[in-house]
Amino acid sequence: SYNVSDSAGNQAATVVRVVSVIDPAASATKTSVLTSIVDTIVVPNYKLLSESAEDFAGIDGPLSTYCDSIGTSSENEMHLAAQEAWLALMRHVQKAKLGNFGPGARNNKALRNNINFHYDDQQLSTCATDVAVVRANSDATYDVSVTTGNQRSIAATEYLLFNPQLDHTCASNVSTVSSWNELPDLDRKQQRCHLNQLIATDVSSNASQVYTDWNSYREGFLDPGEIGTNFELMTDALFYFEKITKSTKLNGPLGVDSLCSDENLTCPDLLESPFSETTLHNVKTNAEQLYEIFDLGLDDLADEVSGNNWSSSFKALISGVVDEINLIVAADDY
Repeated sequence: SYNVSDSAGNQAATVVRVVSVIDPAASATKTSVLTSIVDTIVVPNYKLLSESAEDFAGIDGPLSTYCDSIGTSSENEMHLAAQEAWLALMRHVQKAKLGNFGPGARNNKALRNNINFHYDDQQLSTCATDVAVVRANSDATYDVSVTTGNQRSIAATEYLLFNPQLDHTCASNVSTVSSWNELPDLDRKQQRCHLNQLIATDVSSNASQVYTDWNSYREGFLDPGEIGTNFELMTDALFYFEKITKSTKLNGPLGVDSLCSDENLTCPDLLESPFSETTLHNVKTNAEQLYEIFDLGLDDLADEVSGNNWSSSFKALISGVVDEINLIVAADDY
């Protein structure tokens, strides 16, 4: 634990750094692997996510700066800066996805959904978000934290920040937005930005909560008497890559997965980040994080169970995903 005080006796916030000492010659165990993954990947990822979300949503952060610039000569510049900050935040979100066990998975993944709402059968509703814009600007008591997941989280901030179309996306019978399209562009941008700030603050609050919870949750989670159960929770969480990354984010939109039941060849509605056009980058980040986690001893345990060098070929497949995405991006095909 680290702390410091100034000459007036004011104490800084205590910072805790966990150092795991592991004999490199010893065989990997569930205890050593789970400890390494939690301390090297999971907790640091949530710390960086919390810090990035706080910066993005801050009163002097890139989103607020952009909102304040609307209607001025610096609007375009500040808009691009806010988008870049969002992309950086989304990378932290994607890195944390593979560590979605423990505090982030409580209450049917409530905290996880509040940070990023995207499932195989549930995605952002742009209409619900459009309605939320109107309500947030007409009701002083509007509270993002009690709204449904399909109109909040970083998915909603993407829609509000990257979608250049200001008209609402609802059917004609949705009365809440009946006069929205007639508003001046300046008013619509400012109202959308207001909701975006509220949602970003909510994302920051939930990200901070997961990180705070992990600090108090870690010791019990790594209790030797609970290692078997909690190791399984960790490995179960890694199936996110199979079910969501591979199926929902990639194969579904491409139309090669049963999730896409449309008569058309593809299902673009399943894309995770359609407005920033970064779904493929999300897949890459997920793959890179899966490799890092697997490389922290899961590979050794897998080889011990299988009796061969199976882990090397598995890691090569993950690396192949990253390499292919790099080639696509470099070729400007994405």
